[in-house]
Amino acid sequence: MNEPIASQSFAIAAPDAPDTRDERRLGVIPGLIWVFRILADGTAEPVAPLAEIENPHGGWLWLHFNLSDSRAVQWLESFPPLSEDAREVLLGGEDDQCLHASDACIYGIIADFVQRLDRHSRNEIGHMHFAMTEHLLISARREPLQAAETVRRSLESGRKISSVASLIDEIIEHVADAIDELVEILERDLDAIEELVLTDDLHDERQRLGKLRRTAVRLHRQIGGLRTLLLRLERQEPSGLCPSIRLATSSLAQRLEGLYQEIVAIRDRARMLQEEVLAKTAEQTNERLHWLSLITALFLPPTLVTGFFGMNLKGMPFADSEIGGLTAFVLCVISALGVYWLIRRKIARR
Repeated sequence: MNEPIASQSFAIAAPDAPDTRDERRLGVIPGLIWVFRILADGTAEPVAPLAEIENPHGGWLWLHFNLSDSRAVQWLESFPPLSEDAREVLLGGEDDQCLHASDACIYGIIADFVQRLDRHSRNEIGHMHFAMTEHLLISARREPLQAAETVRRSLESGRKISSVASLIDEIIEHVADAIDELVEILERDLDAIEELVLTDDLHDERQRLGKLRRTAVRLHRQIGGLRTLLLRLERQEPSGLCPSIRLATSSLAQRLEGLYQEIVAIRDRARMLQEEVLAKTAEQTNERLHWLSLITALFLPPTLVTGFFGMNLKGMPFADSEIGGLTAFVLCVISALGVYWLIRRKIARR
C-alpha cells in the first residue's frame, strides 16, 4: 500500500509511479495551460504540460490551469497540499476578489482583463484564482487573462523571479499597468467629449459618456476592492508566514491608491459631463417643442377655415363666387398672421 503524503509536502505521486517515496514528483498533470520550473537563481524553465513534472530541490513550480477543463478540477480536488479553504477558493464558482493567508499558504482571487486572441478586451474582466506555498504556485482561470499572459512571456524572455510572492506581485503590477493605460484612454475620451459638449453640436455624447462612466465604475470597484484586500492582508498577516510568500502589500497598495484617486476623478468628471449633456439635451428639446408649438398654433386657424369651407352643405358662403377659393386662402393667411402677431405681442410683454 502506498504511504500517505504528509500535508506539508508540495507534491503528489503520479498514479502509475512505482516509487511513491519521491514526494517531489508530480507526474503528468491534466488540464495544464503552462508550467514553469523556477530554479534557485530565479531562472525560469518552461516545461511541456504533458511531460513528467518534478519539483526540483531549491526551486519551485508555477502551474497554470484551465478551470474549464474538468480533468484539471478533478486533479486539484485530490491534491493533498491544498487546504480545504484554499481548494474552495481555487475551484469555487465565485469570482469576487479575495485574499487569505495562513502560516504556510496565501490564496485568493484577483481580477484581470480578459485577453482575446491578439487584442485585449478592455471592457471584459476575468479572474485569476491562485494558491501559493513556499515551493509551489497554482493559478487557474476560465478565460485567457492579460496579466498572467504578460508574465508568462516575460519569463520565457529570460526574466528572473526571486520568490513565489514576487510572481504574484508582478501579476498585480501588470494589472495596475493595464488599468493605468485604460485610465489614459478614458481621460482622452473625456477631453474629446468635453470639447463637443461646449459646442451646440451634440450627437452620441450621451451614449459615449454612459459607456465611459460604466467602465470607470467597474474599474473603481475592481481596483478599490484589491487595494482594500492588500491593506487588510498587511494588517492581518500571520506572524509565522514564510518570507518567500509575503506579498509587497505596502508598495502595491500605494500604487493602487494613486490609480484609485484617478479613477474617482474620472468617474466624477464623467458624471458632471453627463449631467451637463442632459441639461443641454433638455434645452434643445424644449426649443424644438417651442417651435413645434408655434407652428401648430399658426396652422390651427387656417385649418379651421379650410374645415369650415370644406363642409358639403347648402348655403355655404362664396360657394358660387368666382373668387371663393381666393377668399378662403386670404382668410387662412390673415388668421395665421393674426395668431403670429398675438404670440409676438405676448412674448414682448414678458
